[in-house]
Amino acid sequence: MRIYLLRWRLKMDEIVNFLKAISDETRIKIIKLLLHQKLCVCELVEILGKNQPCVSQHLTILRNAKLVKAKREGLWIVYSVNEREFKRRLKEFSDFIQKPIKNLSEMKKEYKKILSLEDRGLLCEKLKVKK
Repeated sequence: MRIYLLRWRLKMDEIVNFLKAISDETRIKIIKLLLHQKLCVCELVEILGKNQPCVSQHLTILRNAKLVKAKREGLWIVYSVNEREFKRRLKEFSDFIQKPIKNLSEMKKEYKKILSLEDRGLLCEKLKVKK
């Protein structure tokens, strides 16, 4: 049981970290640009109209989340999306969101609480869960 809870916690942490990493307009633009083609920092600076430290900071966040890869090509370091990891994280998030709460072991405790509130008539009518 303890191992299962630990796995669940790690999965939930991954989802949260993924969402934090992409929860910025500039980072979303960087991901979209890098899905189109590999680019170096100076190209991203020019395209985005941001300064180099700003772009580098966003790239660091994306690299730490393993969503972006860096590769030296001659004198330049070019960046690309780690498509395998990005798609895996998107799917994991999508699966989690689309799955009914009653089928999510990760939210068993919260689901029991909402049922308890509903049984006691303590939920607002508009918030009642469909069974």
